[in-house]
Amino acid sequence: FQGTDVTVFKCPRKKHKTGMGDAFMAATTYTHHQKGILLDAAVDGDASKRRVVGFMGGIDITDGRYDTPEHSLFATLKTKHKNDFYCGVTPSNTGDVGPRQPWHDIHCYYEGPVALDLLANFENRWKTQNSDDYHKLLPITDARGFALDWSKQPGPDEWNMQFFRSINSDSVHFDTTILDKINVRKGRRYDDSIQKAYIHHIRRAKRYIYIENQYFLGSCHAWLVHETLKAPNTVPIELCARVERAIQNGEQFKVYICIPMHPEGDPTSAAVQEILRWQSRTMEMMMDRIARAIHKKGLDAHPTDYLMFFCPAKQEG
Repeated sequence: FQGTDVTVFKCPRKKHKTGMGDAFMAATTYTHHQKGILLDAAVDGDASKRRVVGFMGGIDITDGRYDTPEHSLFATLKTKHKNDFYCGVTPSNTGDVGPRQPWHDIHCYYEGPVALDLLANFENRWKTQNSDDYHKLLPITDARGFALDWSKQPGPDEWNMQFFRSINSDSVHFDTTILDKINVRKGRRYDDSIQKAYIHHIRRAKRYIYIENQYFLGSCHAWLVHETLKAPNTVPIELCARVERAIQNGEQFKVYICIPMHPEGDPTSAAVQEILRWQSRTMEMMMDRIARAIHKKGLDAHPTDYLMFFCPAKQEG
């Protein structure tokens, strides 16, 4: 992009107020996985106005991520994926031989007030992590011709949306109007609205819970083997509590959790192996708690009657 008006900023995961080792690990291993595009669009019936629209989801916006519901491994190497091959699981693979790496994920188009939330998140991250170029951001205001109050009633194929995120003040500037909703720990402000949304719905579920994620680990304070404090989210223990309540009350209740066999990347790498170990500790803890609740109630049941883990797979002849 040299010689153009495009500004590119490589944005590593920064961790302040910590040791050099932890800071290096955060910068080289982790990201915020915020994969979005923002742009302006026409306002029907008013050629003088523009509105903000956006795309956000879990797909990396890069090579090799296009996929279809068939998740082909070999059949499309010479057609749909001829010039779009990627396989991070076995990096030595090529598009001539395969297999390619399939993707099961979601990306969505957003418009209306939720697009302005995406815009605010981008601007506030840019302000913190690339402050030297903050002046380059285009002011999105009514005076600049943007219809900031644009919205419409959703049709039958559209949904009302609310965004959540998991981020702290190392990476984002928090607007003063939301500080009463932000947690503070060890000198950092945290927006953990993703976890709060999980907990909100877990506690209110009546029959079952279905979760898909690339990772499933947490509640390390309750693990049977205490080996880290770096997986503190309480989603697993909240799921256990909901199942334990169902057992105590004689309710039929199921939890289905769908995760890959291993996270994206080389399964032999240190980072993936650490995640897998922490996932096993999480699963072990959950099954143990549910088994104890079954035993206490005197039921003829098994923990998998209430909690099941699934891994999607693809076989192609």
